[in-house]
Amino acid sequence: MKNWLILPLLFLGAIATGAERMSLETKIVTSDGTESSLYKDQSGVSPSIWGGINEDFVRSEKITFYVDAQKLYGAEKLDSGSRYRLDSISWQGHRDGRHTGGSRVVIVKAGDETWKSSIPESQSNIVTVRQKKSGEEEGFTFSPEDVLEVTLTSNTPGEYVYLKYYDGPEAPGEIHGVSFKLDEGGQVEDGAIKANIHNAAWRYNSPAIRLRVTEVEGGVFAIQLLAGLLGIILAGAIIVLFRKKKQQ
Repeated sequence: MKNWLILPLLFLGAIATGAERMSLETKIVTSDGTESSLYKDQSGVSPSIWGGINEDFVRSEKITFYVDAQKLYGAEKLDSGSRYRLDSISWQGHRDGRHTGGSRVVIVKAGDETWKSSIPESQSNIVTVRQKKSGEEEGFTFSPEDVLEVTLTSNTPGEYVYLKYYDGPEAPGEIHGVSFKLDEGGQVEDGAIKANIHNAAWRYNSPAIRLRVTEVEGGVFAIQLLAGLLGIILAGAIIVLFRKKKQQ
């Protein structure tokens, strides 16, 4: 095969692998500046006077919290010029999986877009809701600049939902990306006492969540680029065949 054909085909193969899937999780920053995922590891949370760490929960008919994807652990991979499909959202609930299933739903909003899905029954403290892809439609997407509003609730009155949350690490440690309240400018609060609507004695009230996302605009660009390269290759092949015929 001609060299000018080999290089474009190798490039096509690299692009065809698809857009990267990313995990974005509540970020915890310890007093020495070490960053990690609160969703995966809570060992950096400030110790409780009763032993263990400062963790608590909300049990209610409706729980709302807010997410700033740009502040989450893993957000350095986000491109401000792209949109991302929300493949799934996970949070920490009851240790035995209670208050899941039934008529319970999760509602996620970003700007004018809304996604609503049933909360499956869980057998553990991790609850995950996946967005199913329907046909060619990408479904619910958001940009890194959006603040996501996440609501756990039920279509049946009196049916409770449950969400665990944590205090921050000892000062000057911080938690980023998730809060139960927005500031006056509509941005996610990072540890302000006034944001602690459930436990005002703590520096933070932060759910440990995970978003799985896939870039979608990058995928569209890749398809367009593939089409263009295929056109170049086909045109080149036609020219080669035409020259061979002419030589014969």
